[in-house]
Amino acid sequence: MKSRERVLKTINHEEVDRIPKYDGFWEQTIELYLKDGLQSKLKENKVLEVDGLKRQVGNPIEDYFEFDIDVLYIDTSLRMPCEILEEKDEFVTLKDRYGFTVQKFKDKSGSMHFIDHVTKEASEWERLKERMVFDAKDEARIDSKSYFMHYENYPSWTGFKELYDAYRKREKFMLYACYGAWEGTWRHHGFEELMMDSILNKDLIDEMMTYHTDLTIDTIKHAISIGAKPDGLWIMEDLGGTHTTLISKDQYIEMIKPHHKKLADFCHTNDMKFCMHSCGKIEPFIEEFIDAGLDVLQAIQANTGMDVVKLKKQYGDKLTFWGNIGETKLAGSKEDIHDEISYKIPPAMVGGGYIYHSDHSIPDEVSLENYEYVIGLVNKYGSY
Repeated sequence: MKSRERVLKTINHEEVDRIPKYDGFWEQTIELYLKDGLQSKLKENKVLEVDGLKRQVGNPIEDYFEFDIDVLYIDTSLRMPCEILEEKDEFVTLKDRYGFTVQKFKDKSGSMHFIDHVTKEASEWERLKERMVFDAKDEARIDSKSYFMHYENYPSWTGFKELYDAYRKREKFMLYACYGAWEGTWRHHGFEELMMDSILNKDLIDEMMTYHTDLTIDTIKHAISIGAKPDGLWIMEDLGGTHTTLISKDQYIEMIKPHHKKLADFCHTNDMKFCMHSCGKIEPFIEEFIDAGLDVLQAIQANTGMDVVKLKKQYGDKLTFWGNIGETKLAGSKEDIHDEISYKIPPAMVGGGYIYHSDHSIPDEVSLENYEYVIGLVNKYGSY
């Protein structure tokens, strides 16, 4: 069975040959795995040159582990000028196209220190908001390179279509990924400002989120018009901390849910699936996610107490779960790994509706030996 059909049937709550697989890795994890012998096991992927930009078609590590999903990335930014402000041995300080200034590790995943945001004041938003209006004459807003710290140019829409066609030949389930309205707004407005203005200046926040949602939809509409429709949309929307949600349920219903419903309705009208990533303990929102039209929830952070076995019993006929395999367990002993996978995957996969993923992404504490053991167990316990 081809990957695209496998994922689609799984989301439609059908049992197929095996559960689909997809995972994310920290940058330093990839470096470690290549150094520890994975490099010699990888096949070379095709490299396209579009509009003078070199783009690898697919990811050889993802292909080695037989992942079923390809992800292309939508740029929903203000397209602010990118600039490296300071570079030191370990850290770099830079301005990003999304409208924030940040200090981060060089070539390394991990926590970042946000320093500034371009629309903290309403007057600045008024001046810049037209940058978030879709323009088909501009360069494409979709690329195979992540929107995060995207410092190269984007291809033209013609170039992107060539890239899309090359990906389509791989017959994997294709997702377009981007920030959701909440996540995208705080990137340019500031997290503290978003939390405050969610109470004190609701109209401003709703306008910012509306621009973001409309840009997402208009970008995909244009992609569809040139024959580049994805199988689904995947938004990044962190709404929880370790112990509770970041906002109340009432706030979610009033402020964010209308935008999620608008995206879900658009997806379903165009025969696409609507998927969402959220870190943190977001269990109180799940019924609202389902009511808004969400098809797939990812990554279901295990150390918050969320358990896919229990969630499957409550919502398994209404929602596909993608993840919840605790990364701390994957960094432990073989027994830890076996216990985690053998406990969660068999009940989660019953009747379809479950995709393998860690409960966030794979840190470098998870050795290559451990991860290959993980995938072996996923294949064993995830076969129907």
